[in-house]
Amino acid sequence: QLVKRDYCLACELEHRLDPGHHCATCAATGRFVEHLDGTPIYACGAHYDAQRARIDKARADRRYQRHMELRYQAGMRFENYDLASYPRDTLGRKVLEPAQEWLAEYWDWEPSRNLILYGDVGTGKSSLAYACARSVIEDLNLGWAVKVEWVAVRQLLAQTKASFNGGPPVERDFGEDCDLVILDDLGAERCTEWTRDYLATIIENRY
Repeated sequence: QLVKRDYCLACELEHRLDPGHHCATCAATGRFVEHLDGTPIYACGAHYDAQRARIDKARADRRYQRHMELRYQAGMRFENYDLASYPRDTLGRKVLEPAQEWLAEYWDWEPSRNLILYGDVGTGKSSLAYACARSVIEDLNLGWAVKVEWVAVRQLLAQTKASFNGGPPVERDFGEDCDLVILDDLGAERCTEWTRDYLATIIENRY
């Protein structure tokens, strides 16, 4: 059973009791510290804290990298938005509470549904989506950094159409290596049979 720190509790106990594992620093008999990028790390008593700090720093660096990727994709206009400082009067409790419930599923690592934000132009839908994505990256206590793809739908459609006429191919990750996909301004595009099928394919692939 997965827990928030990305390893099986039973395996952790087994690793702690197995003398065959060695400290990553001095090769003495070690005990399990945690996984780092899928590799179990062991440390002796003298180097346990140092290995723990190394793992924490590596994860913090990866979360920072993921946040920079999100900020680059979404645009600098959202860089100051997070849930802690999000203006509560912008959308009101009726929107914030479902968003926080959706986030709680991620914090418990039980994502089972999509979050759809809809409303008039300028009501703060995109900024709230960014704040939620940032919270998933920075606050989720897992053994890896969550990868988010921010997709400006109209821009994606334009780039894809341009690729049909000799333009550069669209290289976006909507597959299983991506934990969360945000479709920004979905529904603002000109609806044709092709756009409907193209977007439906992305959504169906996510399922």
